[in-house]
Amino acid sequence: ISRYESNIFYCLSNCIYSYTAFVKYFVKYRMPIIYNQNGVFHKVWYQGDISIKNQNMKFYLKNSDYIFYQSKFCKKCCDQMIYKRAKDFKILYNAVDTKVFVPRDINITNKISILKVGIYNKNNKWRLVEVIKALKKINEVNDYKYTLSIVGPIDKNIQFDIDELINKYNMNNHIFIIGKVEQRNMIQIMQKHQLFLS
Repeated sequence: ISRYESNIFYCLSNCIYSYTAFVKYFVKYRMPIIYNQNGVFHKVWYQGDISIKNQNMKFYLKNSDYIFYQSKFCKKCCDQMIYKRAKDFKILYNAVDTKVFVPRDINITNKISILKVGIYNKNNKWRLVEVIKALKKINEVNDYKYTLSIVGPIDKNIQFDIDELINKYNMNNHIFIIGKVEQRNMIQIMQKHQLFLS
């Protein structure tokens, strides 16, 4: 593969910057197209016209030589909402360098730690709210007690609502807002938790 004399075209579903005309050119002259499908656009989290966005992805799903789906769930969503690909695809979960991201030894206790990482604003506040509500219900009926660490920047306009919800449920000893952290500290933070939510 050469940057200047390319012999393969690779793109991601969440950042399609190529014009359809270019892709038609690649199809015509049989340049292999490798497409990485990360998911679908949904009205719950996307404020624009999801039909246009999903239609753009449909073209790639139909014309690519090979497709990587991020997960089985991703493949199922695409099949139902956009286009069902029957062959020349693979489920490829996000790759992790296991020489760097090494699990730590975990002492078995009745406490299970969850790490949630993201960027939070008014458009996706529901992601935090629903996790906090679910955690409260689980801890009420389960012998295991779950804790939640929230990593990533939280907009000031929703910070108050999240703090208020945690206080309302009396979960200050179970939910910890870490906020924005430097990338070099993430491995250590991840090793301290048993479950991961994006």
